Amino acid sequence: MSEDERIYLPYVYCLIFERKKKFCDFCFNELSKVCSCPICDCMHYCNRICEKNDEVHKFECHYYSHVIKKFDIKFLMDDIFILFLRTLIRTKKKKKLYKYSIFTNRINDFNSQFFLDLDSSSQQKGYELLAIKYIGEVSKLIGSGFTELFNQNELISYFDKMMANKIEIKFRNETIGLGIYLEKAFDDSDMSNAVISFEGLKIICQKGIFPALSFPESATDSCYLKTSIRIANKFLKSRSVREFYRTKIKLSDEFLHEKMSQVKIVLKNINNLKDSLNQKETEIITVFIGFIIVHEFAHLLYRWNGNFHSPDCIEAGNSLEKLIFDGHTRAIISPKSKWNENSKFLGIAVDPLSRFQGLKHMSYNDYIKKIYDNTLQLKLYLKPKFENKPDEENTRAIKQCDENHMNESESIEQSSDFNDMEQFNLINK
Repeated sequence: MSEDERIYLPYVYCLIFERKKKFCDFCFNELSKVCSCPICDCMHYCNRICEKNDEVHKFECHYYSHVIKKFDIKFLMDDIFILFLRTLIRTKKKKKLYKYSIFTNRINDFNSQFFLDLDSSSQQKGYELLAIKYIGEVSKLIGSGFTELFNQNELISYFDKMMANKIEIKFRNETIGLGIYLEKAFDDSDMSNAVISFEGLKIICQKGIFPALSFPESATDSCYLKTSIRIANKFLKSRSVREFYRTKIKLSDEFLHEKMSQVKIVLKNINNLKDSLNQKETEIITVFIGFIIVHEFAHLLYRWNGNFHSPDCIEAGNSLEKLIFDGHTRAIISPKSKWNENSKFLGIAVDPLSRFQGLKHMSYNDYIKKIYDNTLQLKLYLKPKFENKPDEENTRAIKQCDENHMNESESIEQSSDFNDMEQFNLINK
């Protein structure tokens, strides 16, 4: 998957007061020397080019200079007020602002309609009193004729949209300004995994990691499987798993999410899980099925990608298990004879990659149960806890319950990529 870089520019913005004379009010670059507005001395730029290009300030400047003469600069220290004023200047139709400024035909554009389409906050009533306060402040600075171009409901709505959609502009992880980025607000693609940085006013989003995929709850009607799916999805969200597939799978995020939404997972003979199982055994089985779903997820990915044989040299599911567990997961059953309805699930173990190591038994209390109860931190899913437990004579380690007719080496090497189905069955005989 190639890196996806997106750049967003602000519709409206302002430098916060405490950063004045440290950053350019127009381009937000750090100032090596200060070039102030010669009329109001309230805005400070890199050079005269930035000053000339600041069309919004050309509307503000006259009013700023008028207030400065009265030595009242409190409004300049209120960043929300400045952002609100600039939002009104940018948003109102140009034909209604012509008498206030000859420059408005350059600062008002089609983007104003997109601003009006922004989502409102969930607490518009909560912002109403604050909006009314700032509407009064704008009237004091610009004059009532300006605010009368809007009706009261419009002004409150604009303030609410501004508050709901404003973004802190950063420099070295410190806030230097506030802005509204329309393109980012309307970008409904999954950018949850993007690396976000600022370059002056620009927001740069780099999405270079495999998406966090998950099986939907609708993939099954079984309450047991819903828990197993939740467990599997935790592993799929981990950064290590997503990095593992970043260069292996060449499919769009949208395609992958769509395919995942179509998967159906079926547990056959589910009644056997309901009969005569103690709670501990139920938890072990449920967690182990979650591991099997993760295993099968690897096959689905390669099948969708057009790889009918794993490019990892070993079977696709085992390759993913190797990444997660540093080995292959096995269910520990008793008695040692072939699995049947009387077999008991005693635990889960990892068959290490080294032939010189024996089975490593997962800790029930510190790992399996915490996964089942959903109390384990996500970062610990890929760090299983093990316990010292001698192998019992009358136990057997198996991968799946239908492996009665193959030995362990065959189950590891066998590749099922070609025969994999989008509806995969978990068989409980």
